[in-house]
Amino acid sequence: MVARAFHISVRQLHRLFEDEEETVGQEIRARRIQRCAEELRNPYHHRERISDTAARWGIADASKFSRQFRSTYGVSPRDYRLDHHIC
Repeated sequence: MVARAFHISVRQLHRLFEDEEETVGQEIRARRIQRCAEELRNPYHHRERISDTAARWGIADASKFSRQFRSTYGVSPRDYRLDHHIC
């Protein structure tokens, strides 16, 4: 979808990331996790289920999301939300 949006081939897209530390897929995943963290801190979203937040950002598997989130932030999404006094 990213390559199509920029009217380039998938190969060209991957080539753009050759000199970067992360692949295009890793960058997309990192940004999705980051956006989820932003929403978990946002009082507007405090009543939402964490799995709904993850799904909105393209992460449908709740356990996979939890593992990725913990790997990035060092805590579970639930604890992250609690640490930011949103619950």
